[in-house]
Amino acid sequence: MSKKKKPSSGGLDLFTMDKLKRVASPKVIENADMLVDIDYMIKRHKDGSQIFGTITLDFDPANCVVVATRHTLKSDCSCGADYFCSHAAALVLTYLENPESFLDLEAYLDDLQHRSHAELVDMLRRVVGQHPGMSLEALGQPGFLPSEVLEDDPDDDLDFPLEIDDSEEDNPRHEPWKTSRGECDDDCPFCHDDDDDDPDLGGSGPGVN
Repeated sequence: MSKKKKPSSGGLDLFTMDKLKRVASPKVIENADMLVDIDYMIKRHKDGSQIFGTITLDFDPANCVVVATRHTLKSDCSCGADYFCSHAAALVLTYLENPESFLDLEAYLDDLQHRSHAELVDMLRRVVGQHPGMSLEALGQPGFLPSEVLEDDPDDDLDFPLEIDDSEEDNPRHEPWKTSRGECDDDCPFCHDDDDDDPDLGGSGPGVN
């Protein structure tokens, strides 16, 4: 007879009703009970001792994470509550009631090694195609790493924020038409745009006030 596998430290045993009652008020738990395992609770997944989910009932979806420690539960929710909110409580209650509805991130990543090369390339194409900046940063692509802006910067002595002057007066493209007085002559196409006098292009033109 095989021995029953002991739950991992990031498993169901870390999330208990007793812990929830210690961090959430009875009113919060009562409100959360209406949100348990609803279809509007999406993106459920578990990463070790953390569970994640998004509740899309409101105009602004509530992105929530609950972390289980040995003695308590801690939450962070985009709803902005400074206490253990009903979204977080609903996430815990849903995990206690239906843990299989949460994607086990560790198991999912382990399963990738069994995927074919073509499957992995197709998955990577979809991820990078939908979230190019974030994906390329995560993949370590040069030019997409925030740290590269801060490391080995030859302009470390620059004052921030930089003041950028977009005025046309000092634009180098005017140089060929500069006079000795530093002003552009009448032939400068950037100072004297012929389109301004074309009534078909919105200019004033002759006879147009």
